Amino acid sequence: MKLHITSPRSLLVRSTVFLSLIVGFFACRNDDPVSYMPTYEGFAVEPAMPTAGDSIVFTAVQSKKGHLLYHADYKWVIDYYTTDSEGHTDTIQFDKKNSVVYDLENGDPSVKVKIPDGNGGTIQAYFRADFRYSAMGTNGADGRDYSSGSMNGLIVPRSSSTSFGYCDGSTRKIRVLPNSAIY
Repeated sequence: MKLHITSPRSLLVRSTVFLSLIVGFFACRNDDPVSYMPTYEGFAVEPAMPTAGDSIVFTAVQSKKGHLLYHADYKWVIDYYTTDSEGHTDTIQFDKKNSVVYDLENGDPSVKVKIPDGNGGTIQAYFRADFRYSAMGTNGADGRDYSSGSMNGLIVPRSSSTSFGYCDGSTRKIRVLPNSAIY
């Protein structure tokens, strides 16, 4: 067995290279290595005064984008309540689910539904977003109302841990005018 002795100069060069790699690694790190959910202002609704037969778009408007989120599941439930000419109430429900890689597709989530022709009624949207964090996440949703005065309804963070979080909310009921072609 041959004993290899390292010279002090060789040891100094190796140490310098190693320390340079360590410093380079930490210098390239993200300035904000913490995952957090977006915060939402509330819902935008277009058109604001829909008529039976119209298509209506509900958008969950973010006031602050989330950060380091690798997965987002969005679920929308739209309830349309209408009363026929005999006074019978009917509820029609639309559901939509979709998943995105949030860091690549972090736009405001939205859903578009076509309101059936006929009598008017009311329509209301329910929204839930589940997020999976890419890094260590912030823990603790404070339950405050983040909605602004110009938005319809509110979306509130409900739970958060160091690996996931979710928020949900709903619009106010929106009056749908009867289709004038029917009457």
